[in-house]
Amino acid sequence: ESLQRLTRFSRDLGLLGTLENIGERIFDELCAVTGSSEGSVSLADRERALYRRVSAQGASHTATAPTVMALHHPLVQHLTDGQHAIDHDICFYQGTGKQAGQDLSTTLRELAATMAVPLCAKGQLVAFVLLGRPGMPDGVGAERAELVSAMAQTAANALDSVVVYEDLRQSQALMRR
Repeated sequence: ESLQRLTRFSRDLGLLGTLENIGERIFDELCAVTGSSEGSVSLADRERALYRRVSAQGASHTATAPTVMALHHPLVQHLTDGQHAIDHDICFYQGTGKQAGQDLSTTLRELAATMAVPLCAKGQLVAFVLLGRPGMPDGVGAERAELVSAMAQTAANALDSVVVYEDLRQSQALMRR
């Protein structure tokens, strides 16, 4: 079932075309896998050195998650450096010290999130997904965590391809002028 879900997800991303549509699809699928019902997707805007929220769902998350996040924001820094998903329950693992774990946990709580999933391509954080209130009482679990990781990589590659295509299209448009 997980492989079929990942295959459908990958195929769907290839058909969507725009960053916003891909962002929505990523969010919907990660919510379905984790049982979350709210959160957001933020995409890198390298020209402005920030991450811009392209979609959000859920009243509490929409109200508390910022529409833009600077590259130096602690969560962005952690996702860039570690390049692995973090959730409220594992903030104290993955090599983080006690204070760093408390800081990450606090940051997630301030963003109305219980999980942050980085979308990394070519060693760069191209986007991240914040998910709130997981719908699973026992957490995500190992199998679903692996599926989230595989989906995150697939999503990052799709986003990166669209960004490269858009950059090429803009360059061609400038050259025609």
